[in-house]
Amino acid sequence: SLSQEDLRRLSSALALKLLKKSPPDTIDSLLGDAYVLNDELVKDVYDFTNTVNSCGKLGVPGLGLAVCLRYGPALAEAESKRFEYSEQILSAFHDAISRIRDCGSLRYVDICCSDVTGAIASTIIRYVMPDKPVIVLNRDDGSVKISARGTAELIGRGLDLSVAVRESARQSGGSGGGHKIASGGMIPVGREGEFLASMDAIVGRQLNGKV
Repeated sequence: SLSQEDLRRLSSALALKLLKKSPPDTIDSLLGDAYVLNDELVKDVYDFTNTVNSCGKLGVPGLGLAVCLRYGPALAEAESKRFEYSEQILSAFHDAISRIRDCGSLRYVDICCSDVTGAIASTIIRYVMPDKPVIVLNRDDGSVKISARGTAELIGRGLDLSVAVRESARQSGGSGGGHKIASGGMIPVGREGEFLASMDAIVGRQLNGKV
């Protein structure tokens, strides 16, 4: 709803802010095409997907389905879930950022009993500390959930988190995998140190071209 001049001012201010810590592809993502869903209750495609995703994350998938089925009375509650989930992510992020630890070739943080591991990992690597891969650990029902994130620049240097997470999780009695830039897994509680040591070694070899 902003005018073109206001949009330019906003994007310029955000770009200057991001230049301090973020990689170029993050700044590029500020600008781009806007996709409008003319027939949906939520018109912006990103707001639409975030609304449906938030309903699922907060345990009310039927509410997200109602939005997909264009049931108007469900819209207000579904959008409130989107804002509620965003607040959870922000709260967990502010708590996590002060507890990030360096582990040689990567960084990690244990956010303890939260359901936003992937979002936290993505936010840290994209906007705060993009120079090393980020691992977020979260205990859940006797296991430790793992979310690992990298950047396009790190991938260009040899990073492959799918291999690193899969091998490290296997060595630690768990399982994992995914993509080069984003992977996840599960390991037993108490094996975190073993997992992180393995990740550090594998990622170090990848980034140094010794794989």
